[in-house]
Amino acid sequence: MNRINPKAVATAASAALVTFLPSAFAQTASPASVQMVQTGGQLTACAVSCGKATSSQAADQRAGMRKKFLADGMSASAFDSAYEAAYAKVAAAAKSDPARMQQLCA
Repeated sequence: MNRINPKAVATAASAALVTFLPSAFAQTASPASVQMVQTGGQLTACAVSCGKATSSQAADQRAGMRKKFLADGMSASAFDSAYEAAYAKVAAAAKSDPARMQQLCA
């Protein structure tokens, strides 16, 4: 039986978020836009915590998302606060319970 590859899921979801969804919403930091940015931060933190992405790759991912969302009208401060809070929450959870994180990464 094939297992779902978390890296592939994270990559595909992030690509969809960055490419398609922001332009479908209003040019302000709508709740949906903020949620998409938060999801991107969470997925990126998971990838780094699971060893599926490097810090450099995470920074590149964030920069690409930021560029797209800012081009679609989200303010830099709205993006930064949503992304950083979501990323930090997952990173903190991974550090506080590494055994659980490894189960999620498997």
